[in-house]
Amino acid sequence: MATKKTAKKKAGSRHGMRAPGKTQTSITLSEDLLDQARAVAEQDGRSLSNWLEQLIRKRLS
Repeated sequence: MATKKTAKKKAGSRHGMRAPGKTQTSITLSEDLLDQARAVAEQDGRSLSNWLEQLIRKRLS
């Protein structure tokens, strides 16, 4: 009989987990636009995800 393996989590570690209230989604972008967005996010010291979230927040406010 096969046994189910379970990963042990380090106490207090959130590695590999999303923050509460966050969800993952997928979008389609042209390669050149994605490259430019990644570069600007890096210049701002942000992840691409955070950079996009901030742009959306500003636009919606």
